[in-house]
Amino acid sequence: MKALFALYPLLQGDYRAVEKALLALEESGASYRVFPTHSEVSAKEEEASLALQRASQKAAAEGAVVR
Repeated sequence: MKALFALYPLLQGDYRAVEKALLALEESGASYRVFPTHSEVSAKEEEASLALQRASQKAAAEGAVVR
């Protein structure tokens, strides 16, 4: 499965939330690619879902929103 998503440091002056979200994706073992307009994660459906959920949680810990 391939999922497209966006990571933006909404209402933040730095990229800590984005960096933490990407680190969570890296730790998940799922394949991911970052593009200027979006990012992609590729994995089995459940793995991709869990990876994105964990990335969202890590970003939220910094006060950011992942959509």
